[in-house]
Parts: sequence; structure tokens; C-alpha cells
Amino acid sequence: MIYKVFISSRNNDQLFINNTLGISLTDIRLFLKNELEKEQLFGKDFLEIVINETFNSDTSNDSYNECLKQIESSNYTIALFNGNSGWAPPSIDKGICHAELAKALETSQKQVAILNVSDYFQYKTEDSIQKQRDDLFKTYLDTLNKFNNPLKIPKDELNESNFKLYLLQRIKDLILKSIENRINIASHYFKLNGSSQKQLEWKGMRFEARNNEIVSLLTKMVKQDYPDIITLISSIPHNMSTHEAKSYIGRSFLDDQDIIENKKNKKFKKGPIHFIGVYGNATETQIADLIGNPDINTVKEDFGIYVWEQTLNVQMIFLSKCITPEATTTNYNLFQIWAKATEQIELIKKRAEARYLILSVFNKAKTILI
Repeated sequence: MIYKVFISSRNNDQLFINNTLGISLTDIRLFLKNELEKEQLFGKDFLEIVINETFNSDTSNDSYNECLKQIESSNYTIALFNGNSGWAPPSIDKGICHAELAKALETSQKQVAILNVSDYFQYKTEDSIQKQRDDLFKTYLDTLNKFNNPLKIPKDELNESNFKLYLLQRIKDLILKSIENRINIASHYFKLNGSSQKQLEWKGMRFEARNNEIVSLLTKMVKQDYPDIITLISSIPHNMSTHEAKSYIGRSFLDDQDIIENKKNKKFKKGPIHFIGVYGNATETQIADLIGNPDINTVKEDFGIYVWEQTLNVQMIFLSKCITPEATTTNYNLFQIWAKATEQIELIKKRAEARYLILSVFNKAKTILI
């Protein structure tokens, strides 16, 4: 087994510790590669550390794209942020470090870590174009809420040698956690199909019975995890391409302003959030057609697809391939793991609060016209 880890950072920027310039990030990454590839699993080499020095990266368009290809083929990406977004070809506004991180997050948000090492560098530039790239990168990171992972070294231990050792240990911890997450997800997938008997039972059900099973299972879990938010649970008891199955959900979000006025929902001040268990497959195109607006944010992950419409803060979670009780439970758990691992859970709750406020204004506006 080879676990391929890409370490992204600037190359020539130098450490600045105790008012003294030190080794470059290239030297640091070469040190990390050398030390990490000594690690073994049951006496076998298992880590491959990829840094741009190993594939002769330079400052050309081809090199820029080669870095992104290496990200796609890696199992895990660790970005070392020191304030510099990196170089870019003339026609591109994203520095290479920004582009590498964006590509890694696009590939899989669970397989990315960012370490903020900016406290140990003195980065400045007079290049106005580079400043724009750096500001764009900083804004991108702020939007992701990813600045909560700084490298911390006790002041009395702060020197160049200890910087390398502390960074090495943090990266070892991150890789170990990444592998543990992979094992946990694999364990979920072993259970995904459940017993063949249950799969046959659900396959033989009529749409109505299958809908009831999926909704019942999801309701128990969702209500427990989101007790202070209005949540609407429904299903598509076949593929989304099947019209009769899709009719079970319709365009339910269009009734959200009425939902918050229901007597049972008066105690809530957030939501609704829509959870949809899909027996078959769901695609981003099908979901955009269902919502009637292609300008939506969609995140496709192991559980299915998370949808957020930014203007009105509509949120929908499509859990795909809910073909057995075990698969339904597993996909919901995978969504929860994703939401927490990517630090989206609090944003999802804030969007639910914003959704409620927007709907309340709609309802108030209606009373003016009566």
C-alpha cells in the first residue's frame, strides 16, 4: 500500500526566527520528505511524499498545471501557509499555492489540511499583482474558516531545528488522522449495502412503502442532531430521473414560508433545512433542474450532494443510494462526518437562521397587502 501525500507551500521563502533568516521552505519540505518516507507499516514502505521539487516544477504554464495534476492523484494534501499565495502565469489571478489548495478541496474536502506557519516567516512584497494574489488567497482562506490550525512552538524552544521537528510531528499526526478517517469511511461502506435480504426487500417495495421507510429512518436521526432547527425530511424512492419518484418531493422549498408558520414550528427560529433520502442516484444537473436555478452551490461527497442557494439560503441535503436501512443510516452519518470535518456544521446552522429571517420578512410583507 502506498499513501501519497502532497505537501504544498512556497519554495524560496525563508524562515524568520529570533530575528534571523534561516532555511527555505524548499529545504524544509525536502527534510519532511526524507523523514516521512522512513516511516514503515509492518516493515513495508507506505508513504510517498510529493513536493514540486520531485517533479521539476518551475514557473511555466505547464508546471502550474502539473502541480494540479499531482494534487488530483494524491491521497492527501497538506498546505503550509506562510502568507504567500505563490507565482502564477500572467493570465491567472490565483497563485499556485491558492490553486493547489482549491484543487485539493474540490477533489475531496476530507483529504486536505492547512497548517498556518506564517508566524515563523517575514513575508513582504512590493509587487502589486502579487499582493492582489495574496489578498485573494487570504480572503479564500477566511471564507473557508481555515485559520484555526496554527503551528505553535513554545518560545523557549523556538529555533530552526525545533521548528522542523515540531512541524514534522504535526504532519505525522495529520497523516495518521487522515488514514484513520479513511478506515472509518471504509468501515461504513462495508456496511453500506447491508444484508442481501434487506436489499431485496427494499427493491421489491412499492414507492410509497419505500418512501415511508426512508423518511422514518432519517427523521429519527435528523431530529436528534438538529433539535432547534426546522427540518423537513422526504425521499425520492427511486432514481431522480424517474418522474413518479421525484413527485414525492416536488419543489418543497417553495412552501418554506408556510412551514415556519405551522403551529408546531412556532418555537423554532432557524430553518427549514431539507433532508432528502434518494433510493437511487442523484446528479448536480438533476438537482439544479429540480430547484429551477442553475446558480447554486453544490458539494458532491460520499454521502450524496449538499446544496446551498446563497441568495435565499435554501439548503438541501440529498443522500444518495439509500437502498437499505444500513445504507440510509450510513449516508446520513457520512454527511455528519463531512459537515464536522470541513467545519461546515456551524455555517449550515447560520444559514438556517438566515433562511428563517428571510422567510419571516416574506410573511410580514404579505400581511401588508391584506
